[in-house]
Amino acid sequence: MEALYRHLECLLKNRKKRIELLQGTLDLLILRTLLLGPTHGHAITKAIEFNSDDVLQVEQGSLYPALHRLIKRRWISVEEVRLKTIGVRSFTD
Repeated sequence: MEALYRHLECLLKNRKKRIELLQGTLDLLILRTLLLGPTHGHAITKAIEFNSDDVLQVEQGSLYPALHRLIKRRWISVEEVRLKTIGVRSFTD
């Protein structure tokens, strides 16, 4: 039984490392996209998909947490612009 617990613990550690690796990869792809200039979330997604020949598909559920991580680390900033009744957030590096 103890061996089973050690095995499960090892699996959980590996899963956490894999998630951190994926998050770090997405963060770098976002930063690379923003090197071209300020843009909004949808354009970041489309640029990553285009530059990977649609191999990488970025969902909003992954993009916006990554953007918030980068904002929290102060690696990017947000500029909010009001266009009539629509609010648009532009991200810059």
